[in-house]
Amino acid sequence: VTVGGNGDLAVDFGAECAGWIEFESPDLHLRLADAAPPTLLMSLSEYDAPGFYNTGPKTSVAVHVREHTYSLRLNSYEGVQYGFLHVRNFTSKATFHVTAFRQICQILPVNYQGGFSTNNGLSPSLLDRVWWSGAYTVKVNVEAQFFNSVLVDRGDRISWTGDAHLTQKLALYVFGLDDLVRQNIERTSGPGGYNGIPTYALYWVLSVVDYFWCTGDSSVLIVHHDELKRKLRAAL
Repeated sequence: VTVGGNGDLAVDFGAECAGWIEFESPDLHLRLADAAPPTLLMSLSEYDAPGFYNTGPKTSVAVHVREHTYSLRLNSYEGVQYGFLHVRNFTSKATFHVTAFRQICQILPVNYQGGFSTNNGLSPSLLDRVWWSGAYTVKVNVEAQFFNSVLVDRGDRISWTGDAHLTQKLALYVFGLDDLVRQNIERTSGPGGYNGIPTYALYWVLSVVDYFWCTGDSSVLIVHHDELKRKLRAAL
């Protein structure tokens, strides 16, 4: 793409990605060295307009990350189907070129070890589509060290046990992520793991039970015996 003035470039990647966006330009650095350089902003979204969530920025300045490559990184990563480049304050008579525009994926690669089908011999049923959509939602929230809760930039992309309960149960049976689920149970144990919400404390208890029934690893019950009793007493 040859850029010779102000405007917006929108790219539909065709599929949801948990990550961020970047573009390449071999000659943008020449324009940025002009006496009056243009302003390059970037934004991304799960739909065909720049996303804006809570206090998250609608656009952000493109950051030079390596030779000829400029990136938008907000709060670790986002849900991306659409990427946008916004050119502002362009006064030069010279041009620059965008030679690549891509998603950068930031999820832990995992394989499906389970599935679901109504097996009616026809096209996928509504129930099939609901199941696979739910499984994919979990897939794009699996980071290298923990399970995330949301893809939008709202400042709390952390793992906490209310959101993680169903995520972890599905991850056990569909993706076989036993070790990661055990690690997340440890991460969300203690008073800070449920954000002070009593029902979420019970979700943590249920997650421990789910892990035990799926893996047969009774050590999780032994290690967390006292905490399990405390949370059950508090619920009663």
